[in-house]
This record gives sequence, structure tokens and C-alpha cells, in this order.
Amino acid sequence: MEEANKSTKSEESDKGKMFEEGFKEWFKDNVGEEWSTDKKCGKSSKNKKYYTGAGTGVYCLGFIGALVYYIGASTSFWIGVLGILKSIVWPAFVVHGILKFLGL
Repeated sequence: MEEANKSTKSEESDKGKMFEEGFKEWFKDNVGEEWSTDKKCGKSSKNKKYYTGAGTGVYCLGFIGALVYYIGASTSFWIGVLGILKSIVWPAFVVHGILKFLGL
């Protein structure tokens, strides 16, 4: 029984490797570049690096804070739903408040 499972897994692995090789060949023919795999995180890329910086973390913390504030201050269900929507676009409120304060 175990030998049958091992042979099935081996066949599936061989099929996966064949598919991967076929995809790499198709990618090279159609895109004109080699397909590369980033070994560090296991994700495929085309040798590009993306830097998100601290903005993503600041937005996430602001989103959670705004969500807690707006839902905590809601008096009904629909005001809570509006609070969820407001917490998604909170940076627009911040920029509007700063521009209003500066008189621009």
C-alpha cells in the first residue's frame, strides 16, 4: 500500500516538473526573458525588487485605529457600516484637515 502511494506521489512530482519546464519554455518564447525563481521566499519574479517602506505599516495601524474609533462611536448599524468605509479612506480625511488648517 505504501509503495503505491510513493509511486503515485513520484508520478505527480514528475508531472509537476514537466509542467514547470513546459511553462518556462513557453515563457521564454512568448516574453523573451528567462523565468527566474527567488530562492529566498519561493516566489517567482522577473528579477525585480519592490520596496514598500513604512507607509504600509502606518496605513494599517491608522486603519485599525480608525476602525476602532468609528465603530466605537457608532449609534446604529448603518453608522457602523459608514464607519468601516470611513476607516478605509482615512488618509483623505487627514489630508483634507491639513489643507484646511493651512488655508490652502
